[in-house]
This record gives sequence, structure tokens and C-alpha cells, in this order.
Amino acid sequence: MTHEFLEHTADIRMRVTGGSLEEVFASGVAGMMELLQPRPAAGGPAAQPASRRRSVALAAPDRTALLIDFLNAVLLSAQTHRESYPRVDFRRLTDRELAAELEGTPVEAFGEDVKAVTYHEADLRPGAEGSWSTVVVFDI
Repeated sequence: MTHEFLEHTADIRMRVTGGSLEEVFASGVAGMMELLQPRPAAGGPAAQPASRRRSVALAAPDRTALLIDFLNAVLLSAQTHRESYPRVDFRRLTDRELAAELEGTPVEAFGEDVKAVTYHEADLRPGAEGSWSTVVVFDI
């Protein structure tokens, strides 16, 4: 499971790869959290409440749309609740549906303002030896 940021003139591009759909979706969240540059809430880890859990359930016409819709749902939750999500547990993940639990930690702010995850260039496809990959473009 990996992600890497790629050059783009106005937005931020990230290639996401994984050995399974679950790994690609989790890697997309990990990369987006890195991009957001979360700043821990004041008081340090010892003063923080226990991790918070958020549920996400989605359906989409195909796996590419499902990934982009999922990342947008995670982005909205992160910004609304001021949380970073270092862990995702998938309860269900198919080509068209997912149910997941996000484990969040409170943040004071984000260093990068991401407006949305776009469909531009996204095309989640299987590769050699069962791997999966796509490019994700973030509107900043």
C-alpha cells in the first residue's frame, strides 16, 4: 500500500496503489491525511480524549466513483469534526458499496486547505499481479 504526490500545475495529484481495493482506499485516506497536515489539538496526546469513531456508508455506480465519494466523505468529516483519521476499518467493500469505520483523533487545525477530491484523472483499475492503482486530484 503506497501513495506518492505528483506534479500538477494548480492542484495536487497523488498516485494511490495497493494489493487490494481495501489497501487502495486506506492508502487514499492516509495520503489525504498527510496532505491535510493536521495539527494536534492543544495539550498533546496525553490530554486528548479517546479516539472517536465515525461511520461511512456509500453506494456508487463503480469502484472509481466509490473511491472519490469515499475520500470526499472522509474530507468532509475531517473538516466538520476537526479530526484526523489514522485508521480505517472496512466492514464491507465491493465495486459499488462500502461501509467503514473511521478512527479519528482531534486536531486544532489543518495546514493545507483541500476543497474537494475530484474525478479528474481518476480511473481505479487492476494492474499486474492483483495490484490496484489510480491517480487522485485534490482541488486546493
